[in-house]
Amino acid sequence: MPDETSRVAILKGALRNSLVAKNVDLNSLAKTTTGFSGADLHEISRRAGRFAIRESIAKKKRQSHVRMARNWDQSDLKPEICREHFEAVLKLTRRSVSDNDLRKYEIFFAQILQQPQVLCTQLRFPHQEQPSQGGSGEYK
Repeated sequence: MPDETSRVAILKGALRNSLVAKNVDLNSLAKTTTGFSGADLHEISRRAGRFAIRESIAKKKRQSHVRMARNWDQSDLKPEICREHFEAVLKLTRRSVSDNDLRKYEIFFAQILQQPQVLCTQLRFPHQEQPSQGGSGEYK
């Protein structure tokens, strides 16, 4: 599972095309999501964006249709994702990898590391032939 620094980087990447409010502290969010996978963090970011869109649509519906049509612009397509959107998502989200599954993976990985020769027995690099005059120098 990604460490805290990696989780911040993953969240930044997942949100790179989103408008994120200044009240969103990605470092705090990363601390809150200990044990979450990179895929989990992407899903949290995606769902927070969807919450923001739903909230924006509900707000627009409360306005008159004439005003809504007159005031429509590109910024309506990307509403700002606020801390409250992440808080709402986290109440509904759980980790996709359990502690039990993590332990199984760690045991399996430790066993593999104890037998490194098994990993490399089938790996053979092709012999490099001298490229012919004017050739591309590719392996044959």
